[in-house]
Amino acid sequence: MKKRGLIFLVFLLLILYSFFIEPSILIMNKKVDIESEKINEDIKFVQISDLHIKKFYFFHSIILKKIKKIEPDFIVYTGDSLANNSDQKSLEKFFRELSEISDIYVIYGNWDFQDLNEVNKAYAYENIHLIEGKSELVEVKGQKILLTGLPMFYKLENFENFENFYSIFLTHVPDNAKKHIELIDQSDLILAGHTHGGQIYIPFLTKFLVNKIGNYSEFLRGMHDYNNSKLYINRGLGSWLNVRFLNSPEITIFYLKKDEE
Repeated sequence: MKKRGLIFLVFLLLILYSFFIEPSILIMNKKVDIESEKINEDIKFVQISDLHIKKFYFFHSIILKKIKKIEPDFIVYTGDSLANNSDQKSLEKFFRELSEISDIYVIYGNWDFQDLNEVNKAYAYENIHLIEGKSELVEVKGQKILLTGLPMFYKLENFENFENFYSIFLTHVPDNAKKHIELIDQSDLILAGHTHGGQIYIPFLTKFLVNKIGNYSEFLRGMHDYNNSKLYINRGLGSWLNVRFLNSPEITIFYLKKDEE
């Protein structure tokens, strides 16, 4: 009887942790160093993804404070702002306050197409640049970075390559890179979201289930070699179901550095 009670208590604590602690409090700053001969001065930028906001609360204030403390040169956001019953004022409040920190380069996620008008209102603030289906040259510390947003539902046909500039592609769904493989080979870095890192992460099992049932590629989270480029998958901040286990919300800080070799 005592053993059953202990098992029940452990199970209850895991449920409470997964629903109320990890997804709402344990926001992780993940640091990634990248060296390139195309970089002359060190650049620091932040990637966030999959906000899935319903109502603005202390969790979102923590995110904004963390990003402000990082002092990024710019921010990229790889889509999915909406959730079921998203509050428009909360969505606009988050992006308004985020835009006061730095320039933001954004694309759409699959959830955003439920109400693009709502999302576009949140993206309308100064310093927010929507690059869905297009490229933008960004000047940072006297050097240019090429940012390209891969569209969700069609293939990007017209693309002007700038070989001398460090090139970053944004895609919401990691597998979308396959549709643009000839462009991807010209990039230095691909940034994605969508998977939430598996959300409930049980080593080996989560990856297997997501690959087989969810029909995703082999990549769930973190950095991977991808053809001639690098693919990084952010675990996201929110989710349509507010539960996480061994997979805390993520703010990724990229440090682009000059290759000294």
